[in-house]
Amino acid sequence: MKNITNNAVLILSGLLLAIGAAEAILAFMDIPHNYEPVSRPKQFRFFAEVDKYGTIGYLNKQSTTIRFVYDGNPRAYFGPLNEVNHTINGLGFRAPNKLPKHTERTLRIAFLGDSFTFGEGVHDADTFAMQTQALLQKQFPNVVVQSLNLGVGGYNTFQEAELLRLIAIRMEPDIVVVGYTANDVQPALFAFDKTKKRFVRRPTPLDRLGQTSRQRGFFYDNFRIVRLARDVMNKRSSSKATVDIYRAMYREESPEWQRTRKALGDIAGICRDNGIPCYAVLFPLLVNLDNYPLEREHQKVKEVVEEHGYEVIDLLPELGKLGVPHQDLWVHPTDQHPNEIVHRRVAELLARHITESDFMDRYRH
Repeated sequence: MKNITNNAVLILSGLLLAIGAAEAILAFMDIPHNYEPVSRPKQFRFFAEVDKYGTIGYLNKQSTTIRFVYDGNPRAYFGPLNEVNHTINGLGFRAPNKLPKHTERTLRIAFLGDSFTFGEGVHDADTFAMQTQALLQKQFPNVVVQSLNLGVGGYNTFQEAELLRLIAIRMEPDIVVVGYTANDVQPALFAFDKTKKRFVRRPTPLDRLGQTSRQRGFFYDNFRIVRLARDVMNKRSSSKATVDIYRAMYREESPEWQRTRKALGDIAGICRDNGIPCYAVLFPLLVNLDNYPLEREHQKVKEVVEEHGYEVIDLLPELGKLGVPHQDLWVHPTDQHPNEIVHRRVAELLARHITESDFMDRYRH
């Protein structure tokens, strides 16, 4: 009996020592670190229901600087206050305020998309729109290359088609680039609440992806090893729920997918009617790229844009070639938007495709 008791004490002591050591190591490495969410000002201006732009609902606030401030600067990319500034022109876009006259030696590219195209968390010059401009300008020094970043956070493909029809086509683009992200299939991010008489934000599946609980209701929640285990389980369950929701939206009978597929066709039709080459940049969500959970849905979008005659830049295999964990492609641990590494890769691929196209023959002399 005495031996059993001694063994039990030894086992318990060893377990406590192991837990203590694990706690010390996790504390030294600050794991898990509970980051504060990104701080941002009011980002959008909304249109009343009767406004002529009622179909798109909102744009970025015009003539302002939208500053995001992050909890920490783990990649040493942000400014001294852990900030990133997004400069918005008088029309509500991350583009030049005034366009020079369009001539035969002008190459004007309109970029449509959501926050991935807008470039949340990335400096103005590092967005793939501006990096594409820089690369093409180097290739064609006798041409005035102009990138118009018309990305708006939260836009879906229907809104992008309407933006092209209502605004972008009047800017006389020579090329149109559509940045497509898996969440572009979902309903509009904001809806007009008739009771509150204002636009309200809808929660999205992406809001849940990778979320972890910040509550500490019991004494054992003070242990890092407990919080780490709980965070892992929460991320796993929320990620599965998010993937299931998106898969449902991409079913053939889904109204979200039917609307999205039609909008992709509408964009291609507008470009075709105006003799404008149209490119589709297909972004995966930046999670599990080596075993991407929405690969079937990604391929479904790719088939549709190819059928409509888009030139396709498929980033799913390209980002996998970078050989880095998907977290290394995020703007911040709290922000899964693509960072400047991703934007640079997109610009390189896009600039190469445009340079090699027959359309560019008019600019080669």
